[in-house]
Amino acid sequence: MNILKKILFVGAVLVSSSAFSQANLVVNGGFENAPSQGSGNDPKGVNFGGTAYYANSVPVGPLNGWSFGYDGTLDNYGGTAEIEWFSTTLKKSWNAAPAEGNFALELNSDAFRGRIYAQASLTQNLVVGQTYTMAFDLAPEAGVKSPAQVTAAVMIDGKEYDFTVPASSSATSTWTHESFSFVATSATPVVRIYDGIYQPDVDANFYNDINLDNITIDPPQAPEPSSLFTLAALFVMMGGQWGWKKAASHRQPC
Repeated sequence: MNILKKILFVGAVLVSSSAFSQANLVVNGGFENAPSQGSGNDPKGVNFGGTAYYANSVPVGPLNGWSFGYDGTLDNYGGTAEIEWFSTTLKKSWNAAPAEGNFALELNSDAFRGRIYAQASLTQNLVVGQTYTMAFDLAPEAGVKSPAQVTAAVMIDGKEYDFTVPASSSATSTWTHESFSFVATSATPVVRIYDGIYQPDVDANFYNDINLDNITIDPPQAPEPSSLFTLAALFVMMGGQWGWKKAASHRQPC
C-alpha cells in the first residue's frame, strides 16, 4: 500500500506539472490588451481609419507586451512602415477580421528595401537546449493581388523561419494557422515576426503586408494524465508481483 501511495503521489505531481506546462509564454499574444483607440503617431488624421493604434514611424515600444522596429532602409519616397493594432469593429477594409477575440495586428511596411517587425516579450526564461513550439495565425492584407503571395518571417535569436500564404485580391482574407518547433539557444531569446524577407537594396516587401493573431510559445508537453496513470498501474503490478514472489520463496520447504 505504501508503494501505491507513493506512485499515485508522483503521478499527481506530474499531472499538475503537465497542466502548468500548457501556459503560453508570450505576453499578450492575442493582442487583446490593446492601446486606446486613436492613439499613436498618426499624421494621416485623427483616429486614422478607426484603428485602435496607428503609427508610421519605428521603433515603437514597449507597448502592451510588444515592441516594433524596422530593418533596412526606410525610403521617404517609398511609403511608410505602419503598425495597425485594430479591433473587429474598428478597422479599415484591408485588415482581416481578428482570427480570435476582438483584436489583431497588421504589419504594413509599404516601403522599399526593408521590413517591419513585432518583437514579443516572454513571461519567463526558456530552458537552453529544450524544444519549444511556436504558433500563430497569419493572413494577408485584403484586396491586394500583388505580390501573389506574402511572407511572414519569424526570427528567434537570429535563426529565421519563413511562412508564405497566397495574397488576397478580394475584400476579405483567410487566416492560416502556422506552427513550428525550435530549440532554445538562450534563456531570453529575441523573438521577432517580420513582414517579409530582407533583401538589401531590393524592393522585396512593398505591399507584403501581414495580419497576425494568436501568437503562442508553449513549453514541452508533459505526458498525458492517462499515460501517467498507466505507468503508475504498471509499477503497482510490478510491485505486487515482486511481493508475491518474495512470499512464495518464504513458503518453500527447507
